Amino acid sequence: MYSAVSSADAAAYAASARMKRLNKPNNMWIVGIAFDLLFGAGPWVFGVAIAAAGLTAIYTEVSGAADTFALFNAPVAITAISTFASFLLVGKQATNLSNNAKIVGEFGNLSGSLVNICLFLKSQISSGKTIEFITLSDGNGGFFQTTRIGLACASVMYIVKYTGRGVKIVPEGLPLGQDKRLLASYNKYILPSNGSPGMSPFLSCILLIGELIDEFQIGEKASEYAVLFGQVNAVTSAEGAIGGTAGYSQPYLMRYLLYMLYSLYLLLLLMTDLVPANQWNSVWISAILAFCTVAFFQVSERYGNPMKLRSRAMGQKPMVSGACVDTEIAITSIFSRSKSVLLGGGADASTSALSTGMRFSINA
Repeated sequence: MYSAVSSADAAAYAASARMKRLNKPNNMWIVGIAFDLLFGAGPWVFGVAIAAAGLTAIYTEVSGAADTFALFNAPVAITAISTFASFLLVGKQATNLSNNAKIVGEFGNLSGSLVNICLFLKSQISSGKTIEFITLSDGNGGFFQTTRIGLACASVMYIVKYTGRGVKIVPEGLPLGQDKRLLASYNKYILPSNGSPGMSPFLSCILLIGELIDEFQIGEKASEYAVLFGQVNAVTSAEGAIGGTAGYSQPYLMRYLLYMLYSLYLLLLLMTDLVPANQWNSVWISAILAFCTVAFFQVSERYGNPMKLRSRAMGQKPMVSGACVDTEIAITSIFSRSKSVLLGGGADASTSALSTGMRFSINA
């Protein structure tokens, strides 16, 4: 159990996890394209080629097979099936690519809202408000400065990504895992309590952010911090859009009927045209036909949810993983200084002397 690990080991693990998060290897997009061809187009291309080879062997070697194949020659029916199947494939392919773009765009909105929360808080700190800054290991022998709300905001991006991928979330590997107070609170929220099931990882993190905002605004006018909760609402809205897009599932029968319909079309096409007219050449002809039609749809299925693909090898720029990393780096930069460089006297005398601005005063 993780609780049995010493605090020193836990801190080392959390720091190591940070270094791995922020130093991902480059995307091997050539390997990603190869995977798309192998796992996306491959099953259809090889499946149709095998079917063509089998039907050709039957047509050429079995007596009376030609007459049997001729019984399936119904051009009107085959054309109708072809038209409808192609329409479904194109529509589903467009939907998959649209979902891909929407999820990537919503990750951008999610990132912007989280960064806005941190920017607003930092501006308030520069104006005199106080907040506790903490210094943590960067996992590479150095240290960095941040705040608890910064760690919580950076964690939201990874939580949404891992939830969309359908994998278990290890809180010790999240940015909040580097602070004992945040980690303990998070673990309590996700556990069942008082007869109620535990909160989801995303809602737990949002609650942490809300509590930290409340702690920060103690003694201040609540109206001044309405913008903060407006950004929290934007965060939950973006997460809802991502979850709704990735989680939507059409009726199971529709998916299987699509596969069955196109398989039926290819089978009838082989039996009534390709095999009788081309015999063994139908093997490579049918493979090309499958590659140019249904294989494109199958590849789009892989990218309908970009959160599921690993950033190390995908045939698309890993924008989701990149957004998560960029957000954590941006938030760390925001809280890297406890005082404003501009308002806190960061400019020295020589720099001030270079200013060409003019000051005016109105005497009473």
